[in-house]
Amino acid sequence: MGLTMGKDTHSNGARRVVVTGTGVVTPIGNDVATFWSALKEGKSGEELFFELALEDLTRAADLFRPVWDRTRGVDGWVSLEVSPLLAHDTNRTLAAARDLHQRGSKTNLFIFIFNLKE
Repeated sequence: MGLTMGKDTHSNGARRVVVTGTGVVTPIGNDVATFWSALKEGKSGEELFFELALEDLTRAADLFRPVWDRTRGVDGWVSLEVSPLLAHDTNRTLAAARDLHQRGSKTNLFIFIFNLKE
């Protein structure tokens, strides 16, 4: 099932939204199949977030790669930020950035490390 919305006009001219299904948007999946599969596997939290984010971003990187090639890396980047929970641990932040970059394995995937002032 998925969420499908359409606009309809009531006989009095008022617009209304018609919902024709149900869906799910959660940190452990944006569709019913992914959501239930992740639950069954016991996944949750940041581990699952980064897994799903990398799936989406590697697809986006593929879509933007021709732009990256044409502009020689000026445009066509996609980015993902390392967990802000690691902000005060330099070694773990760098390890996470390296891990995400390796797992994403796209030339135009930029792993961002947030800069916090102490």
